[in-house]
Amino acid sequence: MREKAICLADKNEKYIVKLVDYINSHHSIPYRAYAFTSVEAIKDFAGKYDIPLLVLDADMRSEVDEKIAEKIICFVEQRQTGDDEIYKFQVADYLAKDIIAQLEEEGNIFGDYGNILTVYSPATKSFRTTVAVGLAILKGWKGKCLFVSFEQYASLNTIMSIDRGSLSEALYWYKTLGDKAYAKIVECIGNNGKFDYLYPVKCPDDIGDFTLAELAGFCNFLKERGGYEYIIIDAGDCFSNPWKLFEFSSEIIVTIPPDITGRQKIHNFFEYLEKSDKSYVLSKIQKVEIPYYDNLQMDEITPDWIEKKILPYLDWRE
Repeated sequence: MREKAICLADKNEKYIVKLVDYINSHHSIPYRAYAFTSVEAIKDFAGKYDIPLLVLDADMRSEVDEKIAEKIICFVEQRQTGDDEIYKFQVADYLAKDIIAQLEEEGNIFGDYGNILTVYSPATKSFRTTVAVGLAILKGWKGKCLFVSFEQYASLNTIMSIDRGSLSEALYWYKTLGDKAYAKIVECIGNNGKFDYLYPVKCPDDIGDFTLAELAGFCNFLKERGGYEYIIIDAGDCFSNPWKLFEFSSEIIVTIPPDITGRQKIHNFFEYLEKSDKSYVLSKIQKVEIPYYDNLQMDEITPDWIEKKILPYLDWRE
């Protein structure tokens, strides 16, 4: 069997070489990407390699035979793109994601790769989301990390922006396209310089229309298809019965609230686990307790603030 390779072609040599270098150095995929500036060079290369994906400038498309690659996509200069087009002048990381997502038709190209780390608490006011963001920052330093919050009324505008879409659209595509959804989901994934993320849902009903098993399946789908080393899940209020999500999770981080009522809920939660058929979950659980900060109630929570105030309480994970 011949080796497989991704081919990227554009007449602007500086542009295409930098893009290929970025993909090969920043993204973990099982195939190497190669840069081309002419159709003739691609044809010669195709005689030696199998090409699952060819992405080339739209002006070069008419010169390429359909059989040269399993899938052919065009670089285009307008932001509004069709199914077989990619906008070429976007941020390099987004462009690389859109290209790699086109390999979706080959199925799971990453294998059983990543780890789902779920941050959960049966009690409110436990700083669950803040801890989840801190964990995403921490893991983002070590490898490719995706943050997903299932909080129905999340307020994370100081942490991330909605320039790429949101979890609402990602869930829609997952429900509509099933196993073929990842290319569309990638279009919704943003990056804040520290980790990738799916911006929280725009409307609570966007989560409410899914069963808990479907939401857990969505998380596992991201794990299998995304090539992420870590997927951090902020379980949110919708996971009142989180057992299916726990099955897919490598680790479960339970945040401990500072108030007496909240701590009693935590006690009852662990007591239930010990006495029920859910005791298998206990071996995956780590507890995190964050002391009360006025900033958590009064000021904007930013990535820099989280690094300073929250990460010291997560250092034990390293």
